Amino acid sequence: MYLKLSLFLLLLLFNCSSTLNVEDILAKRTKANDENKELLNTPIYNGNRLLEEEDEEIENHLAQMTIDEKIGQLFWVPVFSNKGSAEIERAKKLIQTYHIGGITWFRDVNKSSSPTLQLQYTNQLQQASKYPLVVSIDGEWGLNMRLDSTVAFPRQLTLGAIGDNNKIEEFGEEVGYHMKRLGIHVNFAPVVDVNNNPNNPVINDRSFGEDIYNVANKGLAYMRGMHNAGILCSAKHFPGHGDTSTDSHHDLPVIAHDKNRLDSLELYPFKQLIQNRIGLVMVAHLNMPAFDNRPNRPTTLSKAVVTDLLQTQLGYDGLVITDALNMQGVAKYFPSGKAEVEALKAGHDILLYTADVPPAVAAIKNALNSGEITEDRINKSVRKILYAKQWLGILDTAPQPSTSNVVADVTRSEAQLLNQQLHEEAVTLVRNQMQLPFGVLSGKRFATVAIKNGGQSEFQSQLGKFATMQHFSISPSASQSEYNALYAKLANYNSVFVGLFNGSRYARKQFGISSASRTFIQQLQNDNKLSLSVFGNPYSIEYFTNVQTLSVGYDDSVEAQRAMAQALFGAIPFKGSLPVGVSGSPQGTGLLTQGNLRIKYTIPEELGFHASDFYQVDSIALDAIKTGATPGCEVLIAKNGKVVYNKAYGYHTYKKKQPNAIGDIYDLASITKIAASMPAIMQAYEQGFISTNQRLADLEPLLSSSNKNYMQVGEILNHTSGLKSWIPFYKSTLTDNGDLNFLYKRSPASGYVQVANNVYIKETYEVDSMLYRIKEAPNNQRGRYVYSDLGYYFFKHYLETLHQKPFEDLLDEQFYNKVGFPSLTYNPLQKFSVSQVVPTEEDDYFRKQRLQGYVHDMGAAMQGGVGGHAGLFGSTNDLAMYMQLLLNKGSYGGVQYFKPETIEYFTRRFNSNSRKALGFDKPELDPNKIGPTCYYVSADSFGHTGFTGTFVWADPYNDILFVFLANRTYPTMNNRKLISNDVRSKMQEVVWRTLDPTCKPYN
Repeated sequence: MYLKLSLFLLLLLFNCSSTLNVEDILAKRTKANDENKELLNTPIYNGNRLLEEEDEEIENHLAQMTIDEKIGQLFWVPVFSNKGSAEIERAKKLIQTYHIGGITWFRDVNKSSSPTLQLQYTNQLQQASKYPLVVSIDGEWGLNMRLDSTVAFPRQLTLGAIGDNNKIEEFGEEVGYHMKRLGIHVNFAPVVDVNNNPNNPVINDRSFGEDIYNVANKGLAYMRGMHNAGILCSAKHFPGHGDTSTDSHHDLPVIAHDKNRLDSLELYPFKQLIQNRIGLVMVAHLNMPAFDNRPNRPTTLSKAVVTDLLQTQLGYDGLVITDALNMQGVAKYFPSGKAEVEALKAGHDILLYTADVPPAVAAIKNALNSGEITEDRINKSVRKILYAKQWLGILDTAPQPSTSNVVADVTRSEAQLLNQQLHEEAVTLVRNQMQLPFGVLSGKRFATVAIKNGGQSEFQSQLGKFATMQHFSISPSASQSEYNALYAKLANYNSVFVGLFNGSRYARKQFGISSASRTFIQQLQNDNKLSLSVFGNPYSIEYFTNVQTLSVGYDDSVEAQRAMAQALFGAIPFKGSLPVGVSGSPQGTGLLTQGNLRIKYTIPEELGFHASDFYQVDSIALDAIKTGATPGCEVLIAKNGKVVYNKAYGYHTYKKKQPNAIGDIYDLASITKIAASMPAIMQAYEQGFISTNQRLADLEPLLSSSNKNYMQVGEILNHTSGLKSWIPFYKSTLTDNGDLNFLYKRSPASGYVQVANNVYIKETYEVDSMLYRIKEAPNNQRGRYVYSDLGYYFFKHYLETLHQKPFEDLLDEQFYNKVGFPSLTYNPLQKFSVSQVVPTEEDDYFRKQRLQGYVHDMGAAMQGGVGGHAGLFGSTNDLAMYMQLLLNKGSYGGVQYFKPETIEYFTRRFNSNSRKALGFDKPELDPNKIGPTCYYVSADSFGHTGFTGTFVWADPYNDILFVFLANRTYPTMNNRKLISNDVRSKMQEVVWRTLDPTCKPYN
């Protein structure tokens, strides 16, 4: 009876899991658990069974081979891809001399290993071989297990935390694609050992976990994916290496369980993969007295295990391969030559990593000559090997893939997205005393701590996008006194996120967690302000049974850190469950949370785009910088509540000393109107303090006897009230030679507010002069659109009077601190270093200094930097969060800050006299007029521009938001190239047409 392997094609069910709510997640998890438990009698799929008749093509190949060539086909020898050309010449000689059947790629761990170079070597070795070589590799978590410049997918224990097995199949298929691209045919995966021993030194996080159903189901999904890609895979390490405390690389582990226990636990996953047509089974170097009670007899060399148990009792008819024969689990007791003969007698087809090929070949020949092994026995294994080559498409010749663009192909964006999604599916919330994710953030004083070497972590950077955070880091090996000093610094914070980065995978090394760090973590727990995230082996949480808000990220990859931070704040849900039980937290523990509560940070591929789709955005930005329209800028693009593109360009100034960076803080200019004044006005509107048909004089009695008595709030917000555009208040405060007059001081003083560095003005000037001058100013024709800042001076004054507190304090208390805006602020130098703030202008007409961290707008500056129309600073991130709140109809973080009807009322077109909404700008519908946007946005869209070069726009119809921040006013505000070259609307058009190719010009 001969084996013929076949390729099984299944539909992959793609699931964008972050859009699920808690009920959906729970339903999927329950379904997966039920499927796992039913799996024993429910094959995942059926393949072609063993052919009864001989295959003529295979028999012809076999008949043409000499006995030496047949023996050579049994050997798969190691080749190190990073040991240079001498290693390849050694392998060529071995292949040609002994007719070797396959190679297995390894690498010297102390040297880099290039996928491109390995493929070049593979092609050279294939050319040198008479028969096509079967190329194999240990790629349990993909090529990165052996090669640099490849995607570091999660290890299997992380995959064991995922509930959606379709993702595991997708992972297997992607890994298979990578291998096929590199001319690899066999992957020594999946590991289906049931890891029920926390002290296991060799399997550990290479296993899917301790639950037999989960291990079997994950193994089957991984196998299906690789088969879909045309890669042969191997179930290992038969009969089960999970319950050992000895590493078979160094000695022979003994597993003393009886047959009933081994059959019901260790063997279960292997049975399922055998039933579903796994192509190879790798046998481990274990001593199992229940099957073979000879002392020091490894299962690899036991006929009772390889033939009687695996092939006869379990009915396995595929290829059987030894684990590496150089490992001390076998080599310590059986020398080269003896081990290979015993392996063949036991029932193996392939001899992996023979320590010394010449004596091994000689020993097999001697065994043939003596009758200890027959040629029929050799033929049986070679025939199965030829069938495998036939299935792989290399029976006659092995295709030699191109060596061009190898790294790009094996790190393609699809792989990057999948890697991100696997980590998002896996992150696990074990306990949740803090009731994460947070809703309202006011009252929270956040700090983060990274217990790791190397300073601030990606986990901390990602957390910092959701709220104001103070970041700390400390080495795992720091002394207790150093930890105590850090603990003292955290006294003023009531919520501390600690990221623990395990220094070791192994229990025997306490997972690299020091007693000092454990004491520090317990101190924070005693203060009831700790959220601990463990980026390492989940077994390590045994040290933290008292920690009441605990999550597991499984490894310290960038993807794991980003996923954890986003889950903690509700951008994505927690969906994972522990694949192993640890100290009171049984296997399967995992609390579910809601996702989509805050904006998510992802890559374009999640929405079906590629970063390259935005190349025109890059081109426009770089051209704007090249032509001197702005020294630099930053762009953020989001769709469907997900940031898909965020990039900084250029420098702070044309001197090119400080590159722009994501998160830099800009003077937002008139975006202040919609991001500061409008939240306060909409809140007052909902509370009944303001109505749009109300006279401004009702809010500001100063105007009751003026020519502005008739003006209505709605008209002012709509810029049709008749107010003039602006008043250059600062000019009246200068002397004849342009210096500052008596109203100013050069140092802080009581009753003065800061205008700029070493410039202070009388605090009463705003009311005594500025509001009075607006009152007395002549009006333009009422009902005609004239964009004006002046009404916002009165709105700010009214709101401060109403709430009896400064405007900036009102915004912080009522809105900013609740939602969590890390950078949205007035007077940013009170919170941030000057290097984080992009300079706005070299002022040579008023303050006579560089404006960096001080508002550019003169009127706002003369109000202490706080205006209703200007003065706000912020980052693209904060504006994106605010605009997303508006797109969400007033909701963010699971909290409803405004009524949906309020958002709709204030963002719709107010009347026919102006394109404007109430406070918000709208697209220009008249094609003969120049508007703020491109012509591809919807009529429902809204946003605002800023004098300094800023722009923010949201489109409910397309669910797109776009933020563009620049300092086009540096070094002078007279530079209008950004405006005249239409940079922002050109870029916006690219964004809308990219994200919605069906959109058409609205006019």
